[in-house]
Amino acid sequence: MIGTGMVGPLEALKVGGLIEEKDMVDIKESIERSDHADIDAVYESLLCGSRNHLRAFAQNIKALYGAEYTLQYPDSDYAEIYAILTSPMEKCGKKPSPARNENECKGKCLGWMK
Repeated sequence: MIGTGMVGPLEALKVGGLIEEKDMVDIKESIERSDHADIDAVYESLLCGSRNHLRAFAQNIKALYGAEYTLQYPDSDYAEIYAILTSPMEKCGKKPSPARNENECKGKCLGWMK
């Protein structure tokens, strides 16, 4: 699976999407088996991140190659993936700071850009 991404940039983006689809299926199964609210909260955060990553892969496929993202993982739910891809990025539990203008962050607010 990952080796396919070595073929080129488009394939790498598709593999990224495939991994996120699989991760979402796995995380949801883990939530079903869990009976701990704190662990479920971590899983929910991971799910949110996977949804955003999937959106990002799909948006890059569209922007760079003019192609729509297509469902890849057999256990994924088409309606769910479509709903994710047609909805905006999520905050994943973080509330925006009222003192901070989100447009002025440009990555600096996340700590990865100096």
